Amino acid sequence: VGGMGNMRSGIWAIMVEQRYFAAVAVALLLLETFLCLFIVSKVPYTEIDWEAYMSEVAGPFKYGDFNYENLEGATGPLVYPAGFVYLYGILYYVTGEGVDIPTAQYIFVGLYISFLAIVAYIMKRTRMFPPWMLFLLSLSRRCHSLFMLRLFNDCWAMFALYLSVALFCNRRWLSGSFVFSLAVSVKMNILLFAPGLLLLLVHEYGVFGCVLPLSICAGVQIFLAIPFLQVNWLGYLKRSFNIGRVFMYKWSVNFQFLSEETFVSKELAVGLLVLTVGLLCLLCVKKWSLHLRKFQWISRDTTPVLHPAYIVAVLFSSNFAGIVCARSLHYQFYSWYFHQIPFLTLLWPSGTLFSLGRIVLLGAVEVVWNVYPPNATASLVLQICHALLFLGILYGEFPQPYLKGHRAREIGTAEDGKRRKVA
Repeated sequence: VGGMGNMRSGIWAIMVEQRYFAAVAVALLLLETFLCLFIVSKVPYTEIDWEAYMSEVAGPFKYGDFNYENLEGATGPLVYPAGFVYLYGILYYVTGEGVDIPTAQYIFVGLYISFLAIVAYIMKRTRMFPPWMLFLLSLSRRCHSLFMLRLFNDCWAMFALYLSVALFCNRRWLSGSFVFSLAVSVKMNILLFAPGLLLLLVHEYGVFGCVLPLSICAGVQIFLAIPFLQVNWLGYLKRSFNIGRVFMYKWSVNFQFLSEETFVSKELAVGLLVLTVGLLCLLCVKKWSLHLRKFQWISRDTTPVLHPAYIVAVLFSSNFAGIVCARSLHYQFYSWYFHQIPFLTLLWPSGTLFSLGRIVLLGAVEVVWNVYPPNATASLVLQICHALLFLGILYGEFPQPYLKGHRAREIGTAEDGKRRKVA
């Protein structure tokens, strides 16, 4: 009996104690590697956008055409920023002009494992995420499909985004801003994290000081776009950063309970934009700034250290506010937030009911995203789940902004070569 009790205690400790987090993460990554290889070898590849991607990047890389208005594929014109062209241009060459699909799939296997490793690292830095919840990051059939069987660019954009979050958690704000802008250059949805990031940068650098990281973000976009801007700058801006673009109604997982006429209407677009601003304001007032010190015009030597859990919570909730109000969510957009949902549920109020609610909500969201084709019932369930998750964040327990006992730190790592004691 004592032996069984010790075994149960040991298993429980492994699942909940932070000292075992790394071991559980390694075990998960090994299991995922075998699973991904099995998927690639046994499950048929499904063509969605890969051939269109290859046609789009063939323009500059094969034919030397850098006019964005001439770049298009089977699904329509190229609508992603310049980083996408360089990234899939590399894949274009590696896969023999896009013909060698298995090679592309194995590259995406490596991407997926690296993706999970970075997400696990971020969760470890928060010190809020119990090891057992790591397995929740692997339970999505849809996300495995998006990577290994669909080869979407959303996967690369989110990989770069999580890499930037990991850098932010280590107070590498300038290098993090650089990588964040690289993520934006692959797909514009990354800008949903921008409101939260702006608040963090203003806290870290002051109102005037945050011009530096913002200039890095802008500089990356301009530098990558130079070949296209030189040929047709207006065409590039219209195509790559078209915020008024309307996605196809029939492929949208959300708002299927509305008519197509209502779905594409300007009134709905404006209403959702106003709602997005409202939700962000609510988060800023009730959560992000509740225990935050007053902003300075310039950074001072008394700047306290932001807790990684707070950084992650601000960025993830900023993104989720945009998800809640998105007019269209296509299947690949699930990668924008699936791996954030378990952490966001930890921001809910404590209690057994809410603990059970986390599992039910995760299951319901996953089921909805696997319904094909989209329908009104599944769409309504998804909207309800999004609303409940956001309300849980709004009325739950947000992480404290600052590391306790760390009001002294050294600023300026490899980014500026200076070391200053902050008291």
